[in-house]
Amino acid sequence: MKSSHSSFDTQAQNYDLRVGLSENCCQAIAQTVLTLSQAQPSDLLVEIGAGTGMIGQWFVKSFVNYLGFDLSQEMLNIFRERLEKNNSHWTLLKSDGNDIWPVDDHSAKVIFSSRSIHLLDSEEHIINETFRIAHPQGCIFLVGNIKRDSDSIKAKMKQQMHQELALQGLAKYPKEKKLQRLTQLYRERGAKPIEPIEVYCWTVTNTPEQSLQSWQDKPGLGGIDIPPTTKQEILYKLQTWADDSLGGLTQTLESQETYVLQGFWLPPTE
Repeated sequence: MKSSHSSFDTQAQNYDLRVGLSENCCQAIAQTVLTLSQAQPSDLLVEIGAGTGMIGQWFVKSFVNYLGFDLSQEMLNIFRERLEKNNSHWTLLKSDGNDIWPVDDHSAKVIFSSRSIHLLDSEEHIINETFRIAHPQGCIFLVGNIKRDSDSIKAKMKQQMHQELALQGLAKYPKEKKLQRLTQLYRERGAKPIEPIEVYCWTVTNTPEQSLQSWQDKPGLGGIDIPPTTKQEILYKLQTWADDSLGGLTQTLESQETYVLQGFWLPPTE
């Protein structure tokens, strides 16, 4: 979203450290996308919200033509540093996903987005753009997200944070609801949903303090631009809640996280 431009630029340098995925996970994601899509050499793969290239670099190292775009130039600068200068079948562009995507009509065999499609404002815009750029022979659109145990520290802290935002009249449309709405709209356009695929699973150990510090270190809260005083008030309430309900800020809990792909087959039009 346009309002998040400066937010993602300021997060660029520590983004991978804060929310990055392991190299093995990123390679597994890229390989699953390529295998599931049955991509062929020279097919165009488009990534929405390419970011720092954690996953995108592995598409570039494969046989497909890669086009990634992102709102943040700082993120893309880090992506470029990852790439071999003699590899020419990639393009990185600064572009807002809420605008017309910088992709030619009917050119993409694979469209992919990891942990970012929910940041776009309009489901109808996503639908229209994917169908516009989809290859006449058909196209696959895959969306990746992280699934956490509902009783994990991160999940509980995030749920409480969104409750506090809602009390301030700042509730955000949940990404789960957005994916449900997308599924409905894609079905209406003749697309076939792809059931969730668990790509990679790992164990994490978290504390409430880690969640609070992560939110403290980035602009806004829960993907919403809010006044600093409101943010500090909510963080203080979350600290108090964690002390009372989770056994303290340094209470540790081990849990599982899983990277999940789901999406849609867009039908041929030729």
